[in-house]
Amino acid sequence: MRPYIALNTPRFIDFLEYFSPLGKGGDGRPGIANITLAPFILSWKPMSEGSETHEGIHVIQQYECGVVGGLVAVPAALLLGAGWWSILVALVGFLPFIGWFYWVYLATWAFWVLRAKAISVADDPFENMTDGQKGYYLIPFEREAYLYDQDGFSYFKKRKVFAWLRIAEAEAERKGAERSELLFATYRSNHKFGNVVTKA
Repeated sequence: MRPYIALNTPRFIDFLEYFSPLGKGGDGRPGIANITLAPFILSWKPMSEGSETHEGIHVIQQYECGVVGGLVAVPAALLLGAGWWSILVALVGFLPFIGWFYWVYLATWAFWVLRAKAISVADDPFENMTDGQKGYYLIPFEREAYLYDQDGFSYFKKRKVFAWLRIAEAEAERKGAERSELLFATYRSNHKFGNVVTKA
């Protein structure tokens, strides 16, 4: 059984594209094609197995971040003197629109956007991409999804917990997400935060 519900919602995807770093897509879809709001996968058109696997990986990542966020938030709130309402902290953190996954996702995206802005690369192979697009492909969540989406539904059976934390090691062992790998090689950093989120 797959850990999500897939829905075809083209109008909602069109609306979300106004807020996307990838820009507005057309019928050719260079913008958003699908988005994950666990436990739902919303798509602009019916998905291929690879696309559904990509988004399904994000669903599992969201579950991981939601559970961990809740486990951190509830004890912290109780230690700070909170009462029963501390449970709400965990629940709010698990909701997809404001969940822990998206806080981590946005933080890592912002980090890599700033790295791309700060580093000047001679003969940059990605000069046709915006800093926002570079940041998107450098997010460890996206790197895992792009590396394994062509494995299809079988990936869900073999996936290790928190695989996105070890994604640089996985990329070194296997090829498949060349754009993300090349970007990471170009913009990687010895900065402590960069190492934590990429395990470089």
